[in-house]
Amino acid sequence: MSTYQYYEFRKIDSSLSDDAIQEVSDLSSRAQVSRTSASFTYHYGDFHGDPIKVLTRHFDALFYTASWGSRRLAFRFPISAVNYDVFRRFALGETIDIKRKDAQIVDLFFQDESLCGWVDGEGTLDRVLGLYDDLLAEDYRPLFLSWLQAALLEHGWDSDAALAPVPPGLQELSERHRVLIDLFGIDSDLVAAAASFSDPIRRESNEDLAQAIESMPAAQQAGFLRRMVLGEPPSVVIAELRGQLRSGARFAEASLATPLRSPASAGALFAKARRMQADREREASEREAALELQRFDAIERDEKGLWRRVDKLIAGKTVKAYDEAVGVLKDLRALALHKQRWEEFVRRVEAIRGKYSRLSGLQWRIENAKLLEGPKSM
Repeated sequence: MSTYQYYEFRKIDSSLSDDAIQEVSDLSSRAQVSRTSASFTYHYGDFHGDPIKVLTRHFDALFYTASWGSRRLAFRFPISAVNYDVFRRFALGETIDIKRKDAQIVDLFFQDESLCGWVDGEGTLDRVLGLYDDLLAEDYRPLFLSWLQAALLEHGWDSDAALAPVPPGLQELSERHRVLIDLFGIDSDLVAAAASFSDPIRRESNEDLAQAIESMPAAQQAGFLRRMVLGEPPSVVIAELRGQLRSGARFAEASLATPLRSPASAGALFAKARRMQADREREASEREAALELQRFDAIERDEKGLWRRVDKLIAGKTVKAYDEAVGVLKDLRALALHKQRWEEFVRRVEAIRGKYSRLSGLQWRIENAKLLEGPKSM
């Protein structure tokens, strides 16, 4: 059986040098390399380099998928652009690795048999690349959503993991967050439970940001402008600028005015998710039962007509008519079981078999549909 592996690397706000392009191209004959990206597809064999080392040396984002259930999304940030201590609070086992050396690396690596299957990797990184900007802007929803599933895989539903910080905005997820949820198979009930503890995002107005910039010392303003002019990645410079502005008195006071709510522990969060799961399943079961009752009511209202239709269809003596007749008999059988009129149904079907005993195609279809197998045989 053919296997599938796909690696994709991406530069953000900059491009690879000629030497870097050559170095990445030399990693594999499968390499497809441009100024801003590289991809490797394998149906046999494997990538010979260390993906995280390649990311750290040359790129800003990495996506990997394999048909046996491995999914990986990793980002590289300049150390000065992010808060390492906050990032570390989301680290969990080998699934969420946060490390800092020459750069800040966020490595989300899920290996889960439930994710097995053929996943076309091309285009996936484009759909989640905005998460890089989210994390630069101190929007920790991507890390927390990943932490939920990592904690579930590591500890099960009775999780005793230290609770990661619940970020705001879990009730207003974007398309890229939903792609992340699907990509890692993040449990929807856990997401819903966490969202119930998550406040709305507090967005600074452009007017407030402009006033905060004007209040900065001229040397700091010039420093940020100089970095932009000299070619530093704009997303990094802007993220640092916004971070500095948010640390000012104006935004600090706004933050303190509406503190985040949080569950007492990871166990409390997971317990609420289980209750929500049970409620959702019960409601789904009740809806299904109500629809089934409506179906039985409709069949019962037209029961006499349906028996006449069965006889008329069989008289047509075509394969299509036999199949349709057996389909109607299945509905009548379900009604008979529901109304506890099983013996009456059996008598009527046996009468049909006797009347059309020479129609072997019909006889075979009745037997194959197991129409006369009683409730104890089901």
